[in-house]
Amino acid sequence: PPNLVNPAITAPTSDAICISLAKNPADRYASYADMRMALEAARSQLLVQKYVDRGGEDTGSGGQGSGRSWWRR
Repeated sequence: PPNLVNPAITAPTSDAICISLAKNPADRYASYADMRMALEAARSQLLVQKYVDRGGEDTGSGGQGSGRSWWRR
């Protein structure tokens, strides 16, 4: 799995990569939409974990009321 080679890759992302590269086509994602959903879920989990690790701080410019949420770049 990719996350064993590069620890910076999260487990959900690694799982999505493994499924997309499965030898048997029946084991791969049925559609692009399914793969995209898995990758977006992996990204969401990563963002939530980073938010929790920082203690739930608002890291947007200007703090509260700045109009930027923690998930926006």
